[in-house]
Amino acid sequence: MPTASPSITITPAAASPTAAATPASPSPSATPQPTPEPTPVPVPPKPTGVTFDQERRWIDDGPVGEVTQRVTWRAPRSEGIEIRVYGVTECIAEPTPWPELVRTLAERVQAAGPERVGVLLSPGMPNEDLWLARRLFAETLGVRQLDFRVPPREPGDQDDFLIRADKNPNSRGAELIGIGPGQGGLDAAGMLRAAREKRLKLLWVFHHDLWASAWPEAEVLEALDGPETVVFQGTSSVGEVSARAHLVLPSAAYVEREGTFTNFEGRVQRFRTALTPPGEAWPDWMILSFVGKALGFRDPVFTAERSEQVFNALASTVPAFAGMTYRGIADSGAMVKA
Repeated sequence: MPTASPSITITPAAASPTAAATPASPSPSATPQPTPEPTPVPVPPKPTGVTFDQERRWIDDGPVGEVTQRVTWRAPRSEGIEIRVYGVTECIAEPTPWPELVRTLAERVQAAGPERVGVLLSPGMPNEDLWLARRLFAETLGVRQLDFRVPPREPGDQDDFLIRADKNPNSRGAELIGIGPGQGGLDAAGMLRAAREKRLKLLWVFHHDLWASAWPEAEVLEALDGPETVVFQGTSSVGEVSARAHLVLPSAAYVEREGTFTNFEGRVQRFRTALTPPGEAWPDWMILSFVGKALGFRDPVFTAERSEQVFNALASTVPAFAGMTYRGIADSGAMVKA
């Protein structure tokens, strides 16, 4: 069973282009209760001005009752989120409004149940996103299949100075935040095995190109075909993972939002918005807050309007980040506590 989450206060923020939905009242405990009926999630307007080219390739329709359309999705964030309906061997990919996607996703998470949901986060995700994912999946929903470690096909080069074999920007942050399987839960390899054996109903993959991992390609394909629902969330399409996903969610890249990473030495560093996110892309933490609200959870962190508010909540619950603020981190960064 998940443990109760500490109480968190979210300071109201000024309106911004990435303002979230209307705040809900806080709950005294994050202990899971019977999940309420999903509620509509209004999605704030997006600024415009950034466009990307996309290419689609279509296969002619087959006989009635057989789905043979397939899409090649080169720039997934430019057109928006997609719900894919699979037929015999191919699929139809339809652009879908955010509220409909979030409602569909909430329904599928509910239907699967926490014991049959697997979540594969990425060490490329900022601290704010990783913490909110842990808050939603592990602490609130009670999901025990949670991990971020995917072995690369080829090990990275390393020296004895600054170059590290691990090329991910936030592996240390993921470790400090506590991303990993719950008691009796499955790690990444265990999740893929359970997916192949159809013991998982829903597999949610963040950013990873599993096709480029050290795992055999045939096993990866079998794992992607096993669950009733595969969700891919990321900044770009990644071969078979996004191509075979039933739900595809476009994330904002790090240059299109603000947040923090923790380097291998334990220094927390800020990054700031340089570009407007294209199309329907949102920061991962905000997408997860949409889902939390759609599931009816009243945790005030799901009403955060800025990543700084999420970071403040993180710093109040994770000892390594205690006392940190965006202002204190500034441009030179700040070291985590031992």
